[in-house]
Amino acid sequence: RPRTTARVPPARSVAGVASRRHFIPPAIQPAAAGQAGPEIGRRRAGAVLAVVALAYPVRGAAAPKGLAALFMAAGALVLLDPAVRRRLRGWLATRRRAAFPVALGLGLAWLLAAASWAPEPLSSAHLWLSVAVMSGLGLALVAAARALDASRSARVSLLAAVGAVAFAAFFAIEVTTGGWITRALVATWNRATPWYSPMPTAADLLGPASAALAILAWPAGLAIRRRSAWIGAVFVAALAVILLAQTMLASFVAFAAGIVAGAVVWAWGRRGAALVIAGIALVNLVLFIAAPMIVARIDAGAITPDVSTSWIQRLYILSFTLDRIAEHPILGWGFDAARSVGKAVAGPYPGTPAIPLHPHNLWAQLWLETGAIGVGLGGWLVWSILSACARVGATPAARAYATGLAVTFLGIGNISYGAWQNWWLAIAWLGAALMAATAAGEGAAPRPPPQASDRRARGGEGP
Repeated sequence: RPRTTARVPPARSVAGVASRRHFIPPAIQPAAAGQAGPEIGRRRAGAVLAVVALAYPVRGAAAPKGLAALFMAAGALVLLDPAVRRRLRGWLATRRRAAFPVALGLGLAWLLAAASWAPEPLSSAHLWLSVAVMSGLGLALVAAARALDASRSARVSLLAAVGAVAFAAFFAIEVTTGGWITRALVATWNRATPWYSPMPTAADLLGPASAALAILAWPAGLAIRRRSAWIGAVFVAALAVILLAQTMLASFVAFAAGIVAGAVVWAWGRRGAALVIAGIALVNLVLFIAAPMIVARIDAGAITPDVSTSWIQRLYILSFTLDRIAEHPILGWGFDAARSVGKAVAGPYPGTPAIPLHPHNLWAQLWLETGAIGVGLGGWLVWSILSACARVGATPAARAYATGLAVTFLGIGNISYGAWQNWWLAIAWLGAALMAATAAGEGAAPRPPPQASDRRARGGEGP
């Protein structure tokens, strides 16, 4: 039968010619082959974050200050991957999240400038380099965590949940027995080896470990909630009780503040984040006004507070810090100048300086060292973080838990630790990475396993 229409030959693209010439299967022609890099990046990021989720509870229970080494190794591993670097560049270039990288960059620039008029400029510059490197590694780790697909996110969150439950159980035993397990291990080490290790005090045992546990609880709690909402709520409540039972109450106070802040963001979203920021500013303002007044009444013998000496000492440290702030309110004394400013002045108790290590208040330390300009940049950075937390994930639960993590870190930093301690900054970045990895799969079902036809289409590549 004769043809009534002319046959039009198919268009011959360059990709089609190349596929016939080199026998490339259609599924991995250039358009699909370009996705191999991101897939390999996700594999590496998923493996690194899985190791972090497993190692964090172990290091947090045994030696929390060793978490800095875990963070540095994890950040370096993901930053070596070109796909992760491309993801980081794209993430930083996104206008919607521009506030955080800009605030972080300007903050680091001001810290470097403040190091020039510090009492020990070389030491301050060395510390600044450490903070800057950790910031870069932390951004890379969070960017890699945000790129995880649903199945890898579920794997990391499951490991974080299991590790947090084991960490909480170990910590509860330590609180109940006064650190019996750790003391027994130290005693066994001293008997079996020639290297003597001093017996840790209660503060050494419970303080840093409780802070590490309070940070890990938020991504782990979100992971548990993905499987059962009421079990997640029980986990958070049980952890609050455990933190209350130990003598170092700073972690409990900060964790309770995180619960309140998370509930506010859950109810009101970004408006709730604004309320949280206002609450943080109000609490610190009241503290700055009340501390000198309380110290003056204690010195005059008008009152005798029925609290531990550590809390009274914190009031004296804050009052002394505010006096020094008044001398250089705009530029501050210089980056990392807190110890130098207070070591020559006697504190309230014999043998203690006015500022032993740091002011034990994040905002007071920032103001003392970097002035009002540093406080303004720090407030902008916190605002950008809490605003980002109010947009994390696909559900209100993810946003609430992310906000709880941020407020818990800020609360502990406002009571216990210095702003520039490496291990404390490492805990913040590790917690943020685990939260990003957990929230990446929030609201999405895990990816089903690939069928045999899918594996053949990818040239034999696994899931």
